[in-house]
Amino acid sequence: MAAALPVALLALAAQAPTSRPEEGWRTDLEFLATELPKRHKDLHALLPREKWEAEVGRLREALPGLERREFVVGLMRLVASLGDGHTAVGWPAEESRVCPIAFDWLEDGVVVAAARADGKALLGKRLAAIEGKPFEEVAQALRGVLAHDNEPGFRNGASGFLAVPEVLEAIGVARGVDSVEYAVASGGGTEAARIASVPRGEVPREGWERVARPIPLCEERPRDAFWYRYLEESRTLYLKYNACRDPEGFRALVGEIWKEVEGKPLERFVVDLRHNGGGNSAQFRPLLERLKEDARLRGKGAVFAIVGRHTFSSAVMNALELRAQVHARIAGSPTGGRPNHYGEVRTFALPSTKLTVQYSTKHFRMVDGDPESVPLDLPAPTRIADWLAGRDPALEAVLAWKP
Repeated sequence: MAAALPVALLALAAQAPTSRPEEGWRTDLEFLATELPKRHKDLHALLPREKWEAEVGRLREALPGLERREFVVGLMRLVASLGDGHTAVGWPAEESRVCPIAFDWLEDGVVVAAARADGKALLGKRLAAIEGKPFEEVAQALRGVLAHDNEPGFRNGASGFLAVPEVLEAIGVARGVDSVEYAVASGGGTEAARIASVPRGEVPREGWERVARPIPLCEERPRDAFWYRYLEESRTLYLKYNACRDPEGFRALVGEIWKEVEGKPLERFVVDLRHNGGGNSAQFRPLLERLKEDARLRGKGAVFAIVGRHTFSSAVMNALELRAQVHARIAGSPTGGRPNHYGEVRTFALPSTKLTVQYSTKHFRMVDGDPESVPLDLPAPTRIADWLAGRDPALEAVLAWKP
């Protein structure tokens, strides 16, 4: 399966002039309106032709009064109306402004995870409002703009856009693009800070502060595509599978794992897919074959997968393969991708703005029915209090499970 990230996280730079070339925008809209239905696997199965044409017509009529960022958000909204998490117009992130603050959307709310000087007082607190608007209202306005398969997928993508003032202004939240006011729950009330934005390319790497918290095992090596550790006390092999890329490297890692556990007691094998946004689903096969062959694991209900809102595309397929082929139990929280979904992405550029459009060319039917996300055997969501304490409820649930 072709590499695919949750499309709300696409950061594809547009090479467009800063003036308002309305005719160029009209050209882009008409090109998108005709080309996307031709190229997508089955666009009108997702949105009937008359509804698609009505959405296109609404944006066409609004063109004369739009600023460029409003036009781009309009295109994003148009394509998001399909409800296909693999099909979207990419936000031109490299040419936009950003507030130096980072969020993490957990089970019971959005927490401020990192910030520079203006926002340090907000660290570790739950986001309550943006520019005086309750967060629930902000989320609802953003929901129609971001392509997603389901609610966890929306939450995964939305976290990054909460710091983009141009998008916030285009959806009627921010009052300008130079700064944004964020309010967090504090005591019995709220505490607010206004954070100045800067061009994305000028955000300093220094001066950031992150929440002081213990780092759980699952967050130890976020930049590595895959890594593992043998947990001697619980006789568990823990594999963190962050990206479906580098088939040869993954095959070699699988070989290393079985050398590591040779002659050792092995009561559980855990594949953590919580931060895996997809890629090449086929590279997972060597691991599946080894899991089937190992007598310590075979038929004993000793294999587990952990999933969450970042689990998307090929990673969803891998979780389902673990369940179907080695009887894995699935723990964690709902996945950001649906089991049955459109995917195998390709792209094209719009002729005037050069914005990138990502679209699906194949439909994957993995399970009966049409569940919103991968069904869980051991539901174990992470709440803000867990996150602050460095706890990992999903891994705890797996390690506590007894056959």
